[in-house]
Amino acid sequence: MSSRVEKYLSEQKLVGGSLANEWLELESLYQNRLWHELTLRVKPFVHRDDLQQGDQLKNFYENFLSDFEHRINQLALVEIIIPITRTFKQVDQAIEFIQQIREKVKNNSLAVLLCDITIGKAYLITKNLIETKKIIEDLTPKFDELDHLTTVHSRFYDLASNYYRVMGNHNGYYQHALKYLGCIDISLIPLKEKAERAFNLGLAALLAENVYNFGEILQHPILDALKNTREQWLIDLLQAFNIGDVEKFEALRSLWQSQPDLRMAEIILQKKITLLCLMDMIFVAGGTRALSFNDVATRTKLSIDQIELLAMKALSLDLIRGSIDQVDQKLNMHWVKPRVLDLTQVATLKKRLDQWTSDVKQMSTHNYDPELPENVQVVLPGLKRRILTDIDQSVTKIYEEERHENGTAALISVVETWKSTLYFIRLTILPPTPISLPSIKIPDDMHYNNTQQEFLFCNSATPHKIIAFASEQALKLLSKSQHWNDDETFRTSTVLFSQSYHIHAWDEFSMKPIVDSCC
Repeated sequence: MSSRVEKYLSEQKLVGGSLANEWLELESLYQNRLWHELTLRVKPFVHRDDLQQGDQLKNFYENFLSDFEHRINQLALVEIIIPITRTFKQVDQAIEFIQQIREKVKNNSLAVLLCDITIGKAYLITKNLIETKKIIEDLTPKFDELDHLTTVHSRFYDLASNYYRVMGNHNGYYQHALKYLGCIDISLIPLKEKAERAFNLGLAALLAENVYNFGEILQHPILDALKNTREQWLIDLLQAFNIGDVEKFEALRSLWQSQPDLRMAEIILQKKITLLCLMDMIFVAGGTRALSFNDVATRTKLSIDQIELLAMKALSLDLIRGSIDQVDQKLNMHWVKPRVLDLTQVATLKKRLDQWTSDVKQMSTHNYDPELPENVQVVLPGLKRRILTDIDQSVTKIYEEERHENGTAALISVVETWKSTLYFIRLTILPPTPISLPSIKIPDDMHYNNTQQEFLFCNSATPHKIIAFASEQALKLLSKSQHWNDDETFRTSTVLFSQSYHIHAWDEFSMKPIVDSCC
């Protein structure tokens, strides 16, 4: 035992008091060099109320802990240091002290992260938001790279959530506050603090521009702190937003307007709940039917001329996907952004799955050949005729023209099934696909290029056949050109070849193709 440590421990034992026995225990562990056991004992010791006054913890570090700090776990050392920094009178001194410790634990990545978080909290206390932001931005990718949850995660999420709360960034606060609660045992949070966190979290969910999923917070046990209290209305309001209940939102108006932040954000809340109302209507409909503008207007309490703008806003936010039928004033939506569902929404989903299962069983037990509608019967022969006669027209263009001319726009599934066979029908009148190079037949009109220069064809006798296409004029240009480029690739070769090869030469104006070959 060093003389400095011996003197310090002797002085503390002489003081006596409620910590007398603990000083004896620390001395015994130190003398027996039981560093792990000593670490476990020191961690709660530095939190004792009797040591939080004056420079007691600072002296504890300088005269005792510093003597063996290099022998204990570096992350545990930082855990012990944190309460010591809180007793410094000047925040700048605390930051300097932590930076010194950071240098000592630089070989332990988690210990370094915890030091940075502690420095960030010190900056936040002094309202140095610029430095706080820099630390959060620097630490975010480092925590994203960690593939497992550590004891340090909760400290970072707590720092980030507090910073975003101060900055009024509701979305950032909501996301990081939820992550923080997911890293800790909330039963250890005092009831008063728990209620405060629940209230702030609920407000952030309502005010955040990017939060349209309320199922997660509604199922979180943190909200239990608000049940049957004066803030019960906040839970009721969150439930209304979860299903887009505009009527309930209006019924609770007198309560939520008593909260200044919500009262000032009334327009934002109104827009948000109408979007959630539309999302819920699409979810319940299940994409099986179109929603009329009138139905949406009735549910959202908006005028009919506002529904198209509402749908466009939801589409732009990627909350829903589909199309808007302006003529018939209908919304044809086939997708709604996934959310955490409550029990009622799960029951709706179960009912839909049960119906789908029943339909599948019915289809598998009945063999029937339904008669096609008259307009489809007209389209199919016309498609086949045009596919065989209008060779210059693409299959897709013919298909679209016939479908629209005969009013089968709503019968997509029937016509789409036929569309896949149209290509095979056209193949019956086209030249057969060559199975080898000698079998390739080149039509007469393909013996000339666009300037009516005759192509030169070369079918080499090498094991890897090469067919080169080049006009006499092009070859003359190549012989005169001082600059030419060649390009070979495996990606653009045709079915019968493994590689394509191209040569381009420069004339006085631009680059001209000379040779196109495959091998």
